[in-house]
Amino acid sequence: MNFAAAWNFLRRTLILSLVLATVLLSPTSAKAWEEISKKEGVTVWQKKVPNSPFVAFRGELLINASIRKVLAVLNDQERKTKWMHLCTANYVLEHIKTGHLILYNRTGSSYPFVADRDVVAEVILVVDKENATINISAKNVSHPRQGLVDGVVRLQNLDLHWSLKFINKTKTLVRYEVLTDPGGWVPAWIVNIVSEGIPYWTLKGLAEQTKEPYPKSIAYLNASFDWASIGL
Repeated sequence: MNFAAAWNFLRRTLILSLVLATVLLSPTSAKAWEEISKKEGVTVWQKKVPNSPFVAFRGELLINASIRKVLAVLNDQERKTKWMHLCTANYVLEHIKTGHLILYNRTGSSYPFVADRDVVAEVILVVDKENATINISAKNVSHPRQGLVDGVVRLQNLDLHWSLKFINKTKTLVRYEVLTDPGGWVPAWIVNIVSEGIPYWTLKGLAEQTKEPYPKSIAYLNASFDWASIGL
């Protein structure tokens, strides 16, 4: 496999669509973010992480869809393989309660000598009524229902956050933040360079998917949330 093919694959495999789908940073930590790009409505920042060779990245996009529709896309685990690039598996291992799940996600490889990546993640959703925002966090964990898979590299670390802020009935401000260690032989400096594109591709993919119908997921959310009582 030539270098160009390997580089292209690494860029795509690091775009983990984990539902992950998936808690805002505190105001003090936000000061450390450095804006690095603006493209097609997506603004991307980076931040150095103390005691880590890896860099955290954040993206923001105003999506022309209701907060219910955006959440419906993120909530539908079965359809992640249809719109998350190279996602070959994504399913619930344990449904603890509404807004609290354990998920398995796998990103496939289409090149020889480069292994698939997978992760088991705990996903927690929190509603911030005061700020009309839904925050979702996802962190790597272990689970008895999903051991290591032969030939697949398990992510060493995943720290993923989504923020869905209600703007009006047809617009949602979405923020996405990710810090990951993909494990295996990939050097940290390559991971950091490749990871710059993750917020852009993730947010653009999400925005496109909100144009598709999600009746089952929306019905589930309507049955699970009293939207009026939470101010959304």
